[in-house]
Amino acid sequence: GTGFVVVIKHGEFFSVYNGLASVNVRKDQQITTKQVIGTIGPNYEGSHVLNFQIWKVGKNNQSAKLDPAGWIAR
Repeated sequence: GTGFVVVIKHGEFFSVYNGLASVNVRKDQQITTKQVIGTIGPNYEGSHVLNFQIWKVGKNNQSAKLDPAGWIAR
């Protein structure tokens, strides 16, 4: 991908934000709901696109990619 990546741990879940032009948080910082973590930057085609992923880490560190739709604040 392009830009910066931020990974946030939510218990046994991780949210991944890829494609950031700038980052407003630092390692080990406590993050709150709706906090700005960064600014989306342009991709190779000049479009501003955020790659948002949710992962669940289970037993034996096996991970599963989940549908992020339910995690988006409205």
